Amino acid sequence: MEIPIILFITAVLLGALLPNLPDMAGKVVLVIVALVWITGLYYMIVVPGWQPGAEVPSRLGKVMRLILFIAFALLILTVTGAYVFYSK
Repeated sequence: MEIPIILFITAVLLGALLPNLPDMAGKVVLVIVALVWITGLYYMIVVPGWQPGAEVPSRLGKVMRLILFIAFALLILTVTGAYVFYSK
């Protein structure tokens, strides 16, 4: 349950801080948040039963979960890269 809370907090902080930060600091914060989100999504999608004794109640197979994670990670990296390289 802590992973979704961390992702929520980082999204709220990014939304509050990004418009108020200088250009370079905003880019650094965005890259850090993107890395946090990719890591969090990895633990939520690919390794959902990482806690001892937990079972994975998923209809998706391991390969489909990995493909889903890669799709989300590529989306996050694309948007972050576009902002970092093409903003001001």
